[in-house]
Amino acid sequence: MPVAKRSSLVVLVALTLLTAASAGAGGTEGTATGGATATAYGIKVIAPGQTGGATPTVSAPPDAVQFSGGFSYGAGTSGVLVSTGSANASVSATSGTNASATASAEISTLSVFGGEVTATSVVAHASATAKPGSAAGNDTGTTITGLVALGQQVAPGASVALADWGSLHTIEVGTSSPSAAAYHGFVTALDIHLTADHGGLPAGTSILVGYAEVAAEASEAQPVTPTTPNPQKAKKGSKAKPTRPAPEPAPGELPFRQPPKITPPLQTPGGHVFPVYGPSS
Repeated sequence: MPVAKRSSLVVLVALTLLTAASAGAGGTEGTATGGATATAYGIKVIAPGQTGGATPTVSAPPDAVQFSGGFSYGAGTSGVLVSTGSANASVSATSGTNASATASAEISTLSVFGGEVTATSVVAHASATAKPGSAAGNDTGTTITGLVALGQQVAPGASVALADWGSLHTIEVGTSSPSAAAYHGFVTALDIHLTADHGGLPAGTSILVGYAEVAAEASEAQPVTPTTPNPQKAKKGSKAKPTRPAPEPAPGELPFRQPPKITPPLQTPGGHVFPVYGPSS
């Protein structure tokens, strides 16, 4: 049977991350708070006209881990419709100038329609990072081990038809970048979709196994505002100290004066000669 790769049919919902600015005082750097979110679940069965079933969905913030035991849903003509050995999920999100988010789901011993579709393990993992001016993310770590559909082994990333009643798709990925500093991505490890009634479930049913979604947006760091110290105020009541006058000579003494300094010094024989103006006798 031919194996074909298909693009995800899931329409991405526009991501809106609100940022609140906080200004720093006293010369410290202020940053506007960036946003980050993460969501994950193990299994979800969506059946038109029926209640459906799912393992718990976990979301961050705050960080969370969900350990679920065996999951079982429905009973059809071929036995239990969906069952697992375990289905766990974990999420983490950190907001700020350097924002980050991770989400993962791990499912073991999967069986669908009484063994028509089986897998040893299913892992979905998504991560995102964002800083001012750039953002990135990936689905590294997402994989499916031992997947068999109607007796045919299916490789991770492949899609196959399920007889005349449905289709199976692996590792469906969707990403978007609302801005240079934001990233939004999700991955569904295994998606079984019914195009006709089968095993007790109606056409249009979707069985999603291993889902992880992340979003991160960073905000620009605010410029540093230097602190200008207040000028020191003069203390009230303080007065300038008075200047002491030069001491007066004692009675009967003439004041002593140093001879004036002549610059440049006169170089004449016999000492200094001072010119005399006017007639002399």
